[in-house]
Amino acid sequence: SSDLNTSFSDAPYPFLCPSSIMVRCRATQGPLSCAAATGPRAAILCFDIDEEAAGMELRNGLLGFVLQRTKSGLKKSVWIGDPRQPSLFLAPNRQGEREQHESLTQREEDAEDFLAAGEEQVPWTRGHSAWSWQKAVRRSIKDFKWGDYALEPDTEYVYRLCAICGDPEWGVEAAGEEPPTTGPGIHVAASVDLNVRTSPLHGLDHEVHFNRGVTGQRYAHLFPEAKGGAPRDAAVWQWLSRGLEEALLRFIANVPGEGWQIRAALYEAHYLPVIRALAQARARGISVELVVDWKMGCWSEEKRTWNQRGPQHMNQWALHESGLLAAGCVHQRTKPVSAISHNKFFILVDPDGRADAVWTGSTNITSGAIFGHSNVGHVVRDKRICEQYLDYWNHIKEDPEKKHFAAFNEERSPLPSADWAGGSSADSFALFSPRLRWAHALDFFAQLIRNAKSCVAFTAAFGISKEVAPALLGNDTVMKYILLESEGQWAASREAVRELRKRPSVRVAMGMHLAGETSLQAGLLEENLTGLNAHVKYVHTKILLIDPFSDAPIVVTGSANFSRASMESNDENMIVVRGNTDLADAYVVEYFRMFEHMRFRNKIDVKQKKKLVSEAGRVCKCGQAAAERVCKAEGPNQGRQFATCKKPRGQGCGYFLWLDSKEHDDGDENMVPWPRRSFAEMSFDCLERRALGQLRPVEPGTPPEPTTSELPHEPRSLEEDASVESSVEILEAMGVVEDDLEADVASTEEALAALSIADATAPHPPAQIEQAVNVALELAKVKSNAKGGTQMWKTYRDQLRGALMALPEQPVRAQGLDMLERMERSFLAKTHSTWRPFVLQILALLGFDVASLS
Repeated sequence: SSDLNTSFSDAPYPFLCPSSIMVRCRATQGPLSCAAATGPRAAILCFDIDEEAAGMELRNGLLGFVLQRTKSGLKKSVWIGDPRQPSLFLAPNRQGEREQHESLTQREEDAEDFLAAGEEQVPWTRGHSAWSWQKAVRRSIKDFKWGDYALEPDTEYVYRLCAICGDPEWGVEAAGEEPPTTGPGIHVAASVDLNVRTSPLHGLDHEVHFNRGVTGQRYAHLFPEAKGGAPRDAAVWQWLSRGLEEALLRFIANVPGEGWQIRAALYEAHYLPVIRALAQARARGISVELVVDWKMGCWSEEKRTWNQRGPQHMNQWALHESGLLAAGCVHQRTKPVSAISHNKFFILVDPDGRADAVWTGSTNITSGAIFGHSNVGHVVRDKRICEQYLDYWNHIKEDPEKKHFAAFNEERSPLPSADWAGGSSADSFALFSPRLRWAHALDFFAQLIRNAKSCVAFTAAFGISKEVAPALLGNDTVMKYILLESEGQWAASREAVRELRKRPSVRVAMGMHLAGETSLQAGLLEENLTGLNAHVKYVHTKILLIDPFSDAPIVVTGSANFSRASMESNDENMIVVRGNTDLADAYVVEYFRMFEHMRFRNKIDVKQKKKLVSEAGRVCKCGQAAAERVCKAEGPNQGRQFATCKKPRGQGCGYFLWLDSKEHDDGDENMVPWPRRSFAEMSFDCLERRALGQLRPVEPGTPPEPTTSELPHEPRSLEEDASVESSVEILEAMGVVEDDLEADVASTEEALAALSIADATAPHPPAQIEQAVNVALELAKVKSNAKGGTQMWKTYRDQLRGALMALPEQPVRAQGLDMLERMERSFLAKTHSTWRPFVLQILALLGFDVASLS
């Protein structure tokens, strides 16, 4: 879809742009302030009002905000309101007459304005010019943030933020080029100007390139003929790519020439324009070598498609077509058979053999990854990280066995110290999989979440792992945004998501598009996906952002899905960066672009379902009336009523709802009118306003300082949250199929003789020690070779892991988790000696007299 003969840059490689720029800005005028975080193509604008400095009119009469945006070099401005809001009034200066809307689609004009909501939030209409200030004022923004997702890279803009007050019954004086500033009717009570500059696309130490990742109302309007597998012209591909394909081709095309090397590790590698670009680079004298997943797929007659576990057949076709396979440029990754080589990175190596730049992220080399579901390409020029990648690549090209490769990764990409998560200085490192201590890696991500001071933003494509979920369920003083492809592949993951939705500090958005009756009932165009993705249709990014609006944000990104399989079994790579506000801004603006897009559709879907429920009772995902039943199984849920799909088990849609549960809904919070709820303690709107208030400029090269906010600063551990303890029970059933590994068996005597217990001066809380000891004793009693023994063993194993992870950060905890991992690798159900000695080691670590068991 791109012309490979096009020159991608006028400057020679490597680029000579500055390594960092200041993309945060803030302005204050009287009681009103406006701040912005920007990426190359988007900006998040954050508003705030100083309650003490504000007059009575602003405190009690605020109706909303409008924005006036002016691009540098242009005189014409764009006025921005929220097309999702009902109009405040019908006509100016007519007391007692207000426009009454039951929906936003009663007039054709409203429907047209509505097309951009949730995607490109700048209003636009079919056959109309940009909004006038009159229209923007009528539909002001009732929020303390707004996303502008239609900006150009490396460009200056001026935003004027206007606080709107007045009595809607009086209307507005429509004359003039700007809204009035006085009067009983609608007027601007305060305003502030903010100068904003978007970041450049290329040349920084960290470049970030997101594809469109969503197809909504704008896609349906611009390209009505592009449905499913229908042919698409170049304009459609370019719109979907949003610069991702162009950036990757540019990364390859700008390698200077002879003497340079391209080294890559790829899971799926069959998008021909990129594969051909590599072949052309080789023809220019550049050494090209690829490590490619070469596991065989299997044909599914039922689904009439190839199993994605093995992409070898598609990879072989594309690499053969380009000539790279015959040229001997491909290293085939075949081990282990039960895992996937999930990397998606390229390394540029200079003539001296030094790694110069790395392209990584979540983007497979397929048409579906570049033009379909959401993905990011991340260019890194940090030489230390680049060398880590080259070292990893040199090892993986030998197709190593999992056990030896995992040991190599533990040594070459170690986890930081326990206090890293709570630090504030700038730092970054790469993390590679598979790993021997996979639970430690997931615990590190969970600790980052627990240590968050104001905000967490998280994406997951296959559900939330049980190691990460308790951290997300804890600490209701930190707001959490969770963007998911679906509720998950496991029942426990779905239950965890439902628990998260009940939390007032959590917002969950699920991948979806408006189709069929849902779009018709909402008065919107029917939306269509690209048809390029069969497995993951919406959210494919792997992102964790910690306090992204603070001076010390943390960005975690790469190929791994924050799951056990991604840390223990698969070939994966992740980058963790702390203290880089430019990078955090580039990620957070794109995160909110996708999050708000999906959440807007989720709200419409929920509204339609509630309407169906009120008319015909509860409806399952099959569109049929749900069956109401009573739980008969012994346990805490016995006697509870629930609704479920009527179809037989295994044939239904998976719909399930406890009838006595109350899922958190924005409607509950909306009982308190805006903007009052944004100043109400512990409401989500208040948490959000405070977090956004942290946004302030940081000069390039200035080390970040600890954030000073009104929110708690102390790192929180699992034992501090009673809610987390209860959530562990919900998540016990979650997990993935474990690999059969070579047994690592030690006798009880050898294990205890080798045991070393350190730091006895820092005892653990007795209650937590007792809990861990009790679970370990139960595990030691399990007869794994009896009927049902393996399942019981897994149950107590998971409980023991939870008990150990609940202990404070001490060597005892780390050694206990390490022994638990060794036990899992050694486990053979028929032989107790393969795992029971490790349980005794853990008991000894916890201070239990093991000799008393004999």
